[in-house]
Amino acid sequence: MSLDQLTVMVITFNEQTNIGRTLDSLRWAPSILVIDSYSTDSTQAIVQAYPKTRVLQRKFQNFADQCNFGLGEVTTHWVLSIDADYVFPQESVQAIEAAIQGDAAAYRAMFRYCIYGRPVRGSILPPRTVLYRKARAHYVNDGHGHVVMIEGSIGSLPFTIRHDDRKPLSRWLQSQISYARQ
Repeated sequence: MSLDQLTVMVITFNEQTNIGRTLDSLRWAPSILVIDSYSTDSTQAIVQAYPKTRVLQRKFQNFADQCNFGLGEVTTHWVLSIDADYVFPQESVQAIEAAIQGDAAAYRAMFRYCIYGRPVRGSILPPRTVLYRKARAHYVNDGHGHVVMIEGSIGSLPFTIRHDDRKPLSRWLQSQISYARQ
C-alpha cells in the first residue's frame, strides 16, 4: 500500500493562526479532509489555498461526532487524524509510508508541546493514536475531548509531532475553565 491509501482528517474551528503551518507540514499528503465547524475567521480561505484539501462544514456537537462524521467521508483505507495545530517533521513521511504497509491496526505518535514555535522543556502530553485503518476505528467522547477506539494492535511511530497552538493564552485559559466545569 502507498500513501494514496491515506487521508489526513482535521477538525477545525477558527484555526487561522495554526492551520497554515499544519498544512505546510503535510504538503506530501495525497488527500486532506477538513471538517470545519463554521469558522468565523479566515480558516476556510487558508485551507482552500491548498489544492489537495476538501472542506466540509458541519455544526459542532462534540469531537467524537465530528470525527465519526469525517470517517464516513473518508474513502481510503488509512486515516491520519490530527488537530489543526500539529506540525509534522520531515521524517514522518517515510515512517507513515512504512507503517501503512505493516500489520498493526493503528499507530501512536509522541508529542512535544510548543509555545509560539519554541519547544517546552517538559510536558505531560501522552502519545496519541493518530494513524489507523479506517475499518478498525470509531470515536467515543472522553471528558471534554474524544478518543479513537481501535480493533487490533497499536504500534508506535518513530517521530515526534509538535503541538504548537498559537492562539492567545487567554483562549487557552478560558478553555481550561470550561473543561473544569464539565
